[in-house]
Amino acid sequence: MKQEKYDVVVIGAGMGGLSAGAFLAKGGYRTLVVEKLPFIGGRASSIEHKGFQVSTGICAWELGLEDDIYKPLGAPFNVRVPQPNNVYWINGKWHEVPEKGKLRAAITIASGEEEADKIMKALRRALRWNEPSSSISLRDWLLQYTDNEKTLAVVAAWWKIDQVTAQAAIREIKTMGSFSYGYAVSNIGMMESLANVIRSNGGEVRTRCRATRIIVDDGAAKGIVVTTKRGKKETQLDCKVVISDVGPYGTVRLASEENFDKGYIKEMRNAIRTFPYSVVEVVSSEPLVEYPSIGFVVGARVVSWVCTPTMLCPELAPPGKHVTHIGQFVEPNPPWDLEKLLDLAIQDARDFAPKYDKCVEEILHVGFWLRQEWPNYHSYNGHSLPQKTSIENLYNVGDSVFDPGYCGVWGAAISGKSVANDVMSRVKPGEA
Repeated sequence: MKQEKYDVVVIGAGMGGLSAGAFLAKGGYRTLVVEKLPFIGGRASSIEHKGFQVSTGICAWELGLEDDIYKPLGAPFNVRVPQPNNVYWINGKWHEVPEKGKLRAAITIASGEEEADKIMKALRRALRWNEPSSSISLRDWLLQYTDNEKTLAVVAAWWKIDQVTAQAAIREIKTMGSFSYGYAVSNIGMMESLANVIRSNGGEVRTRCRATRIIVDDGAAKGIVVTTKRGKKETQLDCKVVISDVGPYGTVRLASEENFDKGYIKEMRNAIRTFPYSVVEVVSSEPLVEYPSIGFVVGARVVSWVCTPTMLCPELAPPGKHVTHIGQFVEPNPPWDLEKLLDLAIQDARDFAPKYDKCVEEILHVGFWLRQEWPNYHSYNGHSLPQKTSIENLYNVGDSVFDPGYCGVWGAAISGKSVANDVMSRVKPGEA
């Protein structure tokens, strides 16, 4: 078997893996990122199809990524910001809300000033004095202050409130602030921006390169085995540190469960709650809604948000075409009736976009990201694991090991940066 040596090997070229790899390569570590798919980026990427840039998951990028990740790496951040940043569909009508105080404004529209006062008072106390417990869901915490379903529906347009913990939601508000977003001119371009940092600092990113085993010796990770050319060619990659961006269950499969501490396995099984989600992307001759902003849909059958990034980024579609993303939360446990979910999403779209039947030309893509290898998130925020595993020098990054207060692509990227910082504090380049 062919052998190669590196300081760090990263399994998976998602946002967490590429972020970790970029910071380490920039720090002077001989870094290799391996990705089994023919493209990089995971859920934050895109694929060209019939002249469209079809998202593999996300449609919007948290603006905090620029200062925390892209600027420190010297990587281009080609994102356009809609104004207003958010709108809400409440009681059958679209409403603009101010960037500052938008949650209060949305609750006021839905339920009135008294309801808004109650919720904001509870939030202020949680933010300034004492966070709620991590053992209670956001919904159950809110039910202490209101049972108004319209109020709960406003908050549920942001979070899956029966799954996200109350503590995680409060920490997100503290850390991520107003949740401002923008649209990338190219998702794959944003991921290549990070990959280029790795390459320009002597590292490498390999696609169509599948990790088949993490090598563990005497309780520590020593490298990985990969296959290329449809599994016909096997290579051993020796290294000092292994970073996994394939989710905790995938990491355990690669390293073999018997190598992990029993407490770690128990914690993983108790903590990880895969976050299923669905997005319908439709093509139209004109925008379905008049706003380019992220539109939070309150009180719909299944849809939680909608956006048309082609209003700001026409590069994402052929001339004269628009793509609208219609996102819906999916219940956490099977069985799932996927045809029914799609039908309900389209019914919702006809409500908040009366032009739907007139303008929509085709359904470009339907993504059901459930419990397989590619869920929307590997775990709901508030149900994360530590980034260090019980195997020495084996880390997880990505959307199951968010740093407290983060979520989404931003959170996945921060997990990579945190792991890179820990590696740099413990291991010198060239020690492998």
